[in-house]
Amino acid sequence: MIMEKASISIGLFLTTYILIYFLTRGISQQSKTKIILSSIFILIFLTFGINSALNYYGQNKYKWYLGNSQGKAWWYLEKNFKEGINIAYSGTNVIYGLFGSKLKNNVFYVSLNSDYKWGFHDYDNAEKKKNGYMMPPHDKPQYFRTNPNFKLWVKNLRNTQTDILYVTKLYGMEKFLMWQDKEGFPIERKWADENPKLFRIIYADDFVKIYKLLK
Repeated sequence: MIMEKASISIGLFLTTYILIYFLTRGISQQSKTKIILSSIFILIFLTFGINSALNYYGQNKYKWYLGNSQGKAWWYLEKNFKEGINIAYSGTNVIYGLFGSKLKNNVFYVSLNSDYKWGFHDYDNAEKKKNGYMMPPHDKPQYFRTNPNFKLWVKNLRNTQTDILYVTKLYGMEKFLMWQDKEGFPIERKWADENPKLFRIIYADDFVKIYKLLK
């Protein structure tokens, strides 16, 4: 935040200096003085106003998310983890609130059936190489969720140095495509609840469960 404020102040100063230079060429000294003083006043006002707005935004932006179904969970993480953390998510694809202030957190999906380095496109590419491959019946094939393997998943969590497991209820089309428990959560919630020696729940509401991965 300090660097942002300094950058804004420097940018405003340089802009003002350039404007003053071009506006005061060829005019009287008295008029030039008035322009310079007016510009300095405007510069101070703008710097103070922008810095105040940045402060307010930084202190309140997560409060503005509270109306979102994930807002309280995002606010919890922001309040309780001041330094950057590694967050593995499942259930949702709305993850912008997980990145934290100034994008301090690393946020990623952790595979439960393949190598931890695989991206979503790798599953599709691997499937296309199989004999007898057929086009999926819809645009959300669940290759990345088939044959879930708990031990492989935990290994992948360790390899990605995951600190926090963030799990939401399924919604939208995923509700009809992915395995879910009776409350609508994906299998990661079941695994975490069944293994308290590996996962400690630190936050829960009707839509989100957050677990700390124990070292």
